[in-house]
Amino acid sequence: MATYYIRSENNDGLSTIYFNIRKRVPNVHMRICTHIQIDTKVWEAANKSIAAWNKFSNSSVGKPVVEKLELMRKIVSNLFEEGRITTSNDKWKIDDAIMSIVNAEAIRMEEEAEEKKERERIDAQKCILNFYEMFMKGIEDGTIRHGNNKLYTKTTISNWKSFGKLLYGYAKSSDTFEIINKAYADGFCAYLEKCGLMPTTCNKNIICFRKLCNLAIELGVNKNATSMKVWKEREVNEEDKRAEIYLTEEELDVIYHYPLEGEEEKARDLFLLGYLSCQRFSDYGTLTKENFCKTVSGTRIIKVRQMKTDNLVEIPITDKRVDEICSKYNYDFPKITARKINDYLLMGMKKVAESCPSLMEKYTTAMTLQERRKEEHYALLLRKKVSGKKLNKEENRTLKNMVEYAGLHNGQPLYERNKDGQMVKFKYEIITTHTARRSGVTNLYKTGLLDTRDMMSISGHKSEATFEHYIKMKKSEHADRIAEKLNSTPNSLDMILGNMSPDDVRKLLKKVL
Repeated sequence: MATYYIRSENNDGLSTIYFNIRKRVPNVHMRICTHIQIDTKVWEAANKSIAAWNKFSNSSVGKPVVEKLELMRKIVSNLFEEGRITTSNDKWKIDDAIMSIVNAEAIRMEEEAEEKKERERIDAQKCILNFYEMFMKGIEDGTIRHGNNKLYTKTTISNWKSFGKLLYGYAKSSDTFEIINKAYADGFCAYLEKCGLMPTTCNKNIICFRKLCNLAIELGVNKNATSMKVWKEREVNEEDKRAEIYLTEEELDVIYHYPLEGEEEKARDLFLLGYLSCQRFSDYGTLTKENFCKTVSGTRIIKVRQMKTDNLVEIPITDKRVDEICSKYNYDFPKITARKINDYLLMGMKKVAESCPSLMEKYTTAMTLQERRKEEHYALLLRKKVSGKKLNKEENRTLKNMVEYAGLHNGQPLYERNKDGQMVKFKYEIITTHTARRSGVTNLYKTGLLDTRDMMSISGHKSEATFEHYIKMKKSEHADRIAEKLNSTPNSLDMILGNMSPDDVRKLLKKVL
C-alpha cells in the first residue's frame, strides 16, 4: 500500500521522506509527508538492495526511522480498516495521525532533553559552591523563601553573602556535599579561626553551613546525612566576646542634653530614638512620620514592622524626649548609613565623656578582626619608619593618628591590654547603634513596672531567652536592686523567701551570686 521515497533535498544534504497510497476500494490516491528527514546519501545507499535495507533497518541511524515509518503504516491501515477513509478528501485524517506521531516524538525528545538538563542541574548543584550560587539567586529574587513562605530580609541576605566569601575561600570548586565529614567541618572551623574571626562570628558561619546542607537535603541534592551532624558550634567564653554594655538613664540624660553639632548631633538623636523605642538600627534608622500614630483607644504609639524578623510592634510613647526629637526634625529624621553612624557616635560620645565620668570607665573586650589588622598595620608602619624607609603622605597621616591614639590609650602596641593580655577600651568607645536597643530593654527592666511579656511586646523578641540576653545589668546592680526591694518592705527576708517557689528562689540567688 505504501511506497517510500524522498523529496526536497536541503542545503545540508537532508531530504524528507514521503509515501504514496493507492487503493481501488475505496478509490484513493494520496501523497503523504512523514516529516521525517534523513541524509540523502544514506537513504539512497539503503535502497540499493534488500540486504542494504536490512542493514540500514538494524543500524543506529536507520532503526528509529524504520520503526516510525512502520508505525505510520499501521496507523494508516487502521484508518482504512475502520472505514474512516472513503475518499481522497479524507487525507487530512491521515495527515493528523502522522502529525500526532511527529509531535509525540518531538515532545518525547523535548522531555528527554529537559530530564537531561534537570539531571545535569542536580549534578551541578551537588557541588557546594554551585548550590550556594543557586541559593543566593533564589533568596535575592524571592523564588526561595523561609519555611513560613516569608521572604529573606536584606539583613539576612547580607549575612549569607558574608558567609559566601568565606565559603569560596575554603571550598574547592569540585567539592560536593558527599565529601562533608567531621574532618571537612573541622577544617572549615580552623579556616575561620585563621581568618581572625571572633568565636561568635565563627559560630554564625558554622550555622550557615549547616543550614546550607539542610536545604540541599530538602531539595534532594544532598544525600549525605553526615553533613548535618558534623557542624558543632564552638563554646564561647566571656573573654572571647565583645563587651556588651548598656547606658544608664543618668548617662543617657547627659548624652541627650550635651550640645553636639552636625552629623554627631544627628547620630546622637537617632541613637536616642533607638533607645526610647528599644528597636534595632535597621528599624529606628528608617522611621518616618507614618510610623507615629494612635491606637483605637487613643494611645500614641510608634508602629514598626521590624525588618529583621517581620514582626509588627507597637511602642507606646511615654517619654517627652520622643516628642522633642520628632518636633526638632518635624518627623523628617536624619538619614545616616549603618556604615557611618557608628563613626559619628564614637566622635560624639568621646566629647560627651568629658562631662560624664562613667563613660571613661574601662571594659575588657575581645579584639575584632578589623582591630587586629589595624594593630598589625600600626606595627608595620612603625618598623618601616624605624628602618628609615620613606612613608607616603597617607601612611604618615595614618601613623600620626595611630601614635596619638596609642599615647592616649596606653596602647600595647596600639590598643591597651590588661594583665591577662585582653584588650581594654573606654566605655564610650564601645557604644554602637545596638547599644541603644540593649539600653532600652535593660532600663525598662530596671523600672520593675512591666512583666516580661509586656517588655517583649515592645522589643519584638519572640524568645524569652533571647530577650533576657539583652538585660545587661551588672551582678552588683542586681544585688543592689534586690536589697532595695527587701529593705523597703516590712516583711522579713524569711517571710519573703517563704512565699517564693523553689524555682524563684534559685533564680534570685543566681542573679545575686
